[in-house]
Amino acid sequence: MSCQIARKSSAFFDTMTYLNAQMEQLKLNHAAVSTLRSGISSLHQEAVLEPVKLLALPRRRENIFTACKKNAAMTQYACPWICHDCSKDAKCVLMLKW
Repeated sequence: MSCQIARKSSAFFDTMTYLNAQMEQLKLNHAAVSTLRSGISSLHQEAVLEPVKLLALPRRRENIFTACKKNAAMTQYACPWICHDCSKDAKCVLMLKW
């Protein structure tokens, strides 16, 4: 009976040692994945979102310019962003604060 208990105890402790090693490996994997995800997140922010915002600025400026021109036409309001020295077809440089 003591031999059977010794065998089962040995198997139990072997299993627990194996599980401890697996838990340590999982902790290391979790840390590596967390680091990788944070790196991907910062890369996405710097390499994708910021350039997309920059590419949208001319379209935003044009939309504001068009809305200002329509507002001026509807209300006879002199829009401060429209260069009144230019012809109607010319594109003026807008001095907008982004």
